[in-house]
Amino acid sequence: MIGDFLTRWNTNATAKVVTLNSKEGQWLKISKQGAFYPEFITSLPDAFTLEFDLGVNNDWKGTHFAMNIANLPKPQDYPDYYHYVNWRGN
Repeated sequence: MIGDFLTRWNTNATAKVVTLNSKEGQWLKISKQGAFYPEFITSLPDAFTLEFDLGVNNDWKGTHFAMNIANLPKPQDYPDYYHYVNWRGN
């Protein structure tokens, strides 16, 4: 629903569903860095495809976009995983 966070997803940040004037559909507006995870996905096959569209506003200055897909025992393990990935430089 517009203005709400996604149903059956969780996060340690903030985001909401919005519409864009020039694009069809509904979009997730992410307000700050964080972990966003679907609570309804409990497993994935060895081979799968992930597709998404990314939109930025005209004021965007090129701050990097990074996405990690990780199989963690529990979502609360993400901060440790995130710091490990940053330390390695990947």
